[in-house]
Amino acid sequence: MLFFETEDQQVRAHTENQLYTTHQRLYELEENLPIEFIRISKSCIVNVNKILALTKSLSNCLVQFQNSHKQVYASRRYYKSLQEHLKKLR
Repeated sequence: MLFFETEDQQVRAHTENQLYTTHQRLYELEENLPIEFIRISKSCIVNVNKILALTKSLSNCLVQFQNSHKQVYASRRYYKSLQEHLKKLR
């Protein structure tokens, strides 16, 4: 699993090549997922073990994943905790 995001009032689970819909809310997933999953914005939780690169700009941070074309943005509010979490796990 690469990441979970909310889109059109639904929570979508993304793998390298697939997209699934779950009935759980993002905050419920956040409570139950293992430690390698972290919230990076109001609408997204990522698996830090699958992150390939972070590209920071003034307003946000682009998160790119290993073996996938998919990418998401981390908000400024969550960027520091994302960096700290990456350092702990790597």
